[in-house]
Amino acid sequence: MLREGGDIGLVLLARGLLGLACSAISGFVVWLAIWSYVHGPALTGNTFIVTLSLVIGVPSGLITAILWHNLETPRRIRWLFALIALGVAIVAPYLVVLIKGVNTYYGLFFGVLRLPVIDVSDSLYTMIIASSVAANAVAAVLATYRMSKYREI
Repeated sequence: MLREGGDIGLVLLARGLLGLACSAISGFVVWLAIWSYVHGPALTGNTFIVTLSLVIGVPSGLITAILWHNLETPRRIRWLFALIALGVAIVAPYLVVLIKGVNTYYGLFFGVLRLPVIDVSDSLYTMIIASSVAANAVAAVLATYRMSKYREI
């Protein structure tokens, strides 16, 4: 139960900082672990963005849902909050990259043919930040609602 008004701010700060760090790290580690298996010439354009969004968003959303988990909240509401955080963690990087655009440059193939090459590092950085911030922001809003209305920490 919530004891004082200052507890809400402290809990939000601690969970927010830990959630941002852990979800960003988990997104990068999972990308690093499975990227060599999923990238290839078939991943171009929109397929590349969707695949990278899933590879980064799923672990980031799962870690965010675990770190913002509250045992005082009813089970059905906990599952709903976890699914919302997971969905936002997957959709947010996709939307941010679509709005921002993907940096591409041209590479020479056999010194003659110019092929567009996607800048993976820029897209990766943008998607990790977007996924972590969006999932934790939504989780913080939902947790603040439960803390202020139902006095749960």
